[in-house]
Amino acid sequence: MGGTLLPRFDDRMLDAVNAARFDLHLAPAVRGQVIVHFLHRLGALATLVVLVNVAVRRRPARRVRQLLGAIDGLVIVQVALGALTVLTARSPIVASLHVLVGASLLGATWWCLLCSRPVRERGT
Repeated sequence: MGGTLLPRFDDRMLDAVNAARFDLHLAPAVRGQVIVHFLHRLGALATLVVLVNVAVRRRPARRVRQLLGAIDGLVIVQVALGALTVLTARSPIVASLHVLVGASLLGATWWCLLCSRPVRERGT
């Protein structure tokens, strides 16, 4: 994203991105694509912050801890696949695996949430 951690989203940054894309014989990117890409990274960072917060600050039950362990593994795989997606210029297989693991991560997170909520009995 222009070679910086926090892009400026100006014409200079977009020119730098498109110069790199030109060398790879790729179509030029527009500012909206760069913004969506950056939001994707922010979402990944937010997910990581929440996961670390739950693992460190809370004392979850044993069953939830096991699910958190699986989620930790999925996050590590997801980060690796995200990097590979970029490094392989969006190889369809790697990108599909990235999406698959992302969907699995979403499902496992919801399952963990549902397992961590207490069940209320009716009529008591």
